[in-house]
Amino acid sequence: KDLIEILNIDPKKIEIVYNGIDERFKLIQDASIFKKTLKKYKISKQFLLYTGVWRNHKNLPRLLKAFKILKEEKNLDLQLVITGKEDPHYPEVKKTVNKLNITEDIVFPGLVDDEELIHLYNAAFIFVFPSLYEGFGLPPLESMRCGTPVVASNISSIPEVCGEENAIYFDPYRASDIAEKIHSLYIDSARQAQLIEKGIKYSSQFSWTTTAEETFKLIINV
Repeated sequence: KDLIEILNIDPKKIEIVYNGIDERFKLIQDASIFKKTLKKYKISKQFLLYTGVWRNHKNLPRLLKAFKILKEEKNLDLQLVITGKEDPHYPEVKKTVNKLNITEDIVFPGLVDDEELIHLYNAAFIFVFPSLYEGFGLPPLESMRCGTPVVASNISSIPEVCGEENAIYFDPYRASDIAEKIHSLYIDSARQAQLIEKGIKYSSQFSWTTTAEETFKLIINV
């Protein structure tokens, strides 16, 4: 759509090739495998997870405001784990945490390796993806593959990539709606189970082999 609207490209010249998911991202049945990672980062409660960079389009200040609503208005005893390298050009994340006085329940593991990331995906209660814009958006699919339900933004590429029936969507510009959608899933165990089952099945469609094959077909047909 951006190619068409911004660059006035003929839609007939555009082909969509989806990204894949590394096969290392998968469901871990034995919880003892990721306990070491949880202990390392002092994660001691059920937790919401965000993973990615800390930039404006990732919308983390609104996620933090939503988390405060969940803590104070919905009375949920949760932690929020935000991975990724702190970016000095985007100080809003730490500033918002301090301003909202929610430091105790926010965990910043930093930039974790793939093994620990897989552990966190598996251990998380809900994965939250509040981004305002994505070119694709791998983290929600990685989370699905690891058996964790997804609550995500209802704009940009995200609903297309995640599939309308495989996640719960919110208005990313409203912290209250982010909180409401997270809460609605938190209290609905049947919906959690449904999203976990659907997410694992759906995310298995995305492979780098398929990406390579479809890209190669385009190249040889040019």
